[in-house]
Amino acid sequence: MSVTLASASMRSAKLVTKDMVVGTLLACAVAPAIRAAADVGAHVYGLSDRAMWVILMCSNHLVCNLLFAMPFIVCDTFGWMQKFKMHRKKAEVPSDSLMRRLWAETALGQFVTSPIAAWVLYPLTKKLGAADIAAPLPASLWDIAVVMAAAHLFNDVGFYSTHRLLHASPFLYRTIHKKHHSWKGTVAPAAEYAHPLETIISNQFPTLGGAIFLGAHPVLLCAWVAIRLQRTYEAHSGYCLRGTPLLDFLNVLGIVDSEEAVVHDFHHTVNTGCYGLQLLDYTLGTMTSFEQGGGEAGYLRKHGHFTASSTAGAVGKM
Repeated sequence: MSVTLASASMRSAKLVTKDMVVGTLLACAVAPAIRAAADVGAHVYGLSDRAMWVILMCSNHLVCNLLFAMPFIVCDTFGWMQKFKMHRKKAEVPSDSLMRRLWAETALGQFVTSPIAAWVLYPLTKKLGAADIAAPLPASLWDIAVVMAAAHLFNDVGFYSTHRLLHASPFLYRTIHKKHHSWKGTVAPAAEYAHPLETIISNQFPTLGGAIFLGAHPVLLCAWVAIRLQRTYEAHSGYCLRGTPLLDFLNVLGIVDSEEAVVHDFHHTVNTGCYGLQLLDYTLGTMTSFEQGGGEAGYLRKHGHFTASSTAGAVGKM
């Protein structure tokens, strides 16, 4: 099914709504445990709110990596769920040396640079009105949902704009973005394999900016980041999770997003267009190459996915 203005708009509305609902439920579910842990940290171990904020942000990232990225690596390693894997040409299979660099940079980011960045960022969040971790969440569920919507929209526009800029400028692509595109066939953790400047400008700023500028409670920020990480890990996984009743239902709910996985896989293997938000890609003409190649159905046929002749069009209409 070809993308239209109506389908792209409906997809955007669906994703925003899903993030509002899931983000609100997630934040409310984890808030009691996080606030209790903050209380223990403060009164038993004498930790400052700043120290606990760093621990919370880094722990949130680690848990998301383990829950949302590592299962795809396990499937790659043991050959599980390979009928959902988009097939790779020899040149698209990551080398052992590239995988080693990925693990080294993942460890460095998780245990060194992320804690430092969180420590530096904390004063800005307080200046913009963020509460202490132990403070109650906003009383209104609608206020929580609005934060999720704002974070989502800020990320959509910010990521598309900065990502397109990194491709539009030969200098920026060569010196900054080319590192990320050393992955012609991506794996889930490679979502964060990037030049330090790209990490700040095109990853962290769009992801964090909307919630931080609104002075979001730290728990709301964590809930939003978890949603964002799940989506980008799946988009880089190389797996198109569709073609069974359960997976198709999860796609309808927006819990998994096989459409985004296909589109972003195209972006890496072909290295043109499809820079982020589908609505912007469509209206600004940056998904023409994808559509000319047959869209989702065409890409899946070329990459041997088992749903190519049966469910690709059907799921695309949902």
